[in-house]
Amino acid sequence: MFRYVSNRLITSVVLALFATLVVFLIASVVPGDPILAMLGDLAASKPEIVAEYRARWGLDLPLWQQYWIFLQRLFHGDLGISISTGRPVLADIAQYAPATVELGTIAFVNFLLVAFGVLSMWQLVLVAFCQGTVFAFNMPGIVRRRAIPPAPITPTVSIILSAFQSPGACGLTFFPAPG
Repeated sequence: MFRYVSNRLITSVVLALFATLVVFLIASVVPGDPILAMLGDLAASKPEIVAEYRARWGLDLPLWQQYWIFLQRLFHGDLGISISTGRPVLADIAQYAPATVELGTIAFVNFLLVAFGVLSMWQLVLVAFCQGTVFAFNMPGIVRRRAIPPAPITPTVSIILSAFQSPGACGLTFFPAPG
């Protein structure tokens, strides 16, 4: 048992390091220069200002050294300073996390309401067409018997309802478009 747990822990650490490497490499090869975007056109035209900001943010270092500094700061809980807001990233996350959790909770509750509503309606349709061979409110039975797959219900209903959001349709604007 100890060997199994230790193997899983070692694998988890290696995968976490690999994930940070992939994220770091993707962020570094994305086209565009964050320094030029931050400085704007006027300041970006002056090479000495650009060089000063590259040194300040550590972008003048080799890629392996940037990754090493990234890992050191990450292990110390320092996620850095946001270029767009100028504040620590952890402070931005702490500020926006409650709203994100609230939106996620509302989305999950809406998912449950729509899923169970669609399952109930589908079961009533089956009862009408199958002459009562399926009990009227046995929703898990329908999913268990694979009469309706549970995964595509919510995206399908979301796409259908978001179609009503267009100006020429019914004028419903409270359904978000899927994305």
